[in-house]
Amino acid sequence: MRLAALWARYLALQHPTGPLIRTLVRAVVREDANFHTYQMLEATVQQHREWGDTEQGGHILMAGARYIAAHSPTQPRDAANRRNRPAVATR
Repeated sequence: MRLAALWARYLALQHPTGPLIRTLVRAVVREDANFHTYQMLEATVQQHREWGDTEQGGHILMAGARYIAAHSPTQPRDAANRRNRPAVATR
């Protein structure tokens, strides 16, 4: 299931948003994110506070999550990339 669909279902079922925000924070901190990703996280949280648990607030969380997911490679993908790289010959 795609991230946005998963989050949309979670929000449609009216589960609390706190765990989603904590998940975003953990993802950003864990991935050694760059400055722009931290900015996006901060903007997502601030905008969600402004809009609250409304439909628009949910869209803000989904947009932030999609951005963070797109800019945060997962550990398994990194490991796979390292395994699939051609060996570099050294002398």
